[in-house]
Amino acid sequence: MRLVLDTNEYLFAFGLLKEPFCEEVIAAILDQFPRHTLRIPAKILEEVRRNLTGEAFREFIAFLNTLSITIDQDFSVPFELGAKTFPFISSQQENVLSSLVKAQLTPCHLIDVVRGL
Repeated sequence: MRLVLDTNEYLFAFGLLKEPFCEEVIAAILDQFPRHTLRIPAKILEEVRRNLTGEAFREFIAFLNTLSITIDQDFSVPFELGAKTFPFISSQQENVLSSLVKAQLTPCHLIDVVRGL
């Protein structure tokens, strides 16, 4: 499965303020490679570079190199694509997603719970 993660997932996995769920998502992607791969838009790379220390950014780049990730210069996810995907979410997943959104949990929590469904 090809994944696109939000900047915050990388910041909380590699930055000073660690979020265990974000670290677990990154570890799961490494463990499941090449089954799961990442696409990283240039905009996200720039946001990560701007918000990590030099050392943390080098660790992030090492992670990308481990997975042989290339940066997508013109990649963005159009709203219409997300809207088309939503109907394929099961009712169980929809209930979990709705509960997580209402509880204002981070996207890392969301990924961790959905991964278990």
